[in-house]
Amino acid sequence: MVSPEQLPVRIVYKDKKHSSGKVEGGTLVLYISSRLPRAVQEEHIAVLTRRLRAQVARVAALATPAPAAGMDPGAGEPVRVGPGAGEAARVAPGTGDPARVAPGTGEPAGVVSGAGRGPVAGAWGPPSGIRTDEELAAWARELNERYYGFPMGAVRFKAQRSLWGSCSGRTRNIYISDRLRDGPRDLLEYVLIHEICHLKEMNHSPRFWRLVARACPDYWERRARLRRYGLWLAAMGAG
Repeated sequence: MVSPEQLPVRIVYKDKKHSSGKVEGGTLVLYISSRLPRAVQEEHIAVLTRRLRAQVARVAALATPAPAAGMDPGAGEPVRVGPGAGEAARVAPGTGDPARVAPGTGEPAGVVSGAGRGPVAGAWGPPSGIRTDEELAAWARELNERYYGFPMGAVRFKAQRSLWGSCSGRTRNIYISDRLRDGPRDLLEYVLIHEICHLKEMNHSPRFWRLVARACPDYWERRARLRRYGLWLAAMGAG
């Protein structure tokens, strides 16, 4: 496993109010506000790097034992530093106070588009055993026929690094990130159900989530675990 301290850092300067960062494909990507003085930019780089490395280390530790189930409503927000308030921890420019954390969170949140493949997934529950496009399509058809009956196109794995799944409204094809090939069964099932429901609702409205809940009543738990799983894969340096 790659140590959090060994993860490379990529810095992108952008014309925006806040600085932010995320883990992407085993790299710490920092988006630093170009509006700030150089000294403040350096402070933001140090704060974000420290927080993201600590976050990766925490999630990597979840590998043993398997992570506990539960809600993680803040896991989808990026770590940010800058003025204002919100879901993630922030630092106002020039305040010298990098320890402010959003109320009730206890720690900064993070965004991850994970990377890797199924062989590292054992600590996260039983693997799906789904390795081929044919196996994936058969499972998708079974779920669709059991719960929905929507017209559906092809279903296959695809090299997607920023998404877990996608659905074409034109072709009705479904693509699942190959990071979930033989990954945790319950997480792959959730992503399949999520994309099947987009065949009916190409949005994330209440109607959409009611459709998801029909086949996956614990979707909030699985969604949170999927986010942590992505962080863990990034910490493993896979992909």
